[in-house]
Amino acid sequence: MSEPDLETRLAFVREFAQTSPYYKSMGMTLAEVGDGHAVLRLEIQAQHLNADGILHGGVLPAIADGAMGNALRTIRGEGSQVFTAEVNLQFLRPVTGGT
Repeated sequence: MSEPDLETRLAFVREFAQTSPYYKSMGMTLAEVGDGHAVLRLEIQAQHLNADGILHGGVLPAIADGAMGNALRTIRGEGSQVFTAEVNLQFLRPVTGGT
């Protein structure tokens, strides 16, 4: 069985991102996708902030995890399951707003 071509794999990732209940609940959108890479976008809203008014520490790893998964899907194609075994981020400063 032959591997799907790049355009087929990219179309799968676009559809996956548009229909993901998790992405919808977070407000994440697929900004860019290509062979082996993906960029997610999130406009920071009140629900993403902690009690101190800065971006909750779990939001950035969620975006990174989604982008990594989509990047892998561009390589593996439809029907493939990908998962993150571990994520480690070091924060340099708080995020207070924007995208």
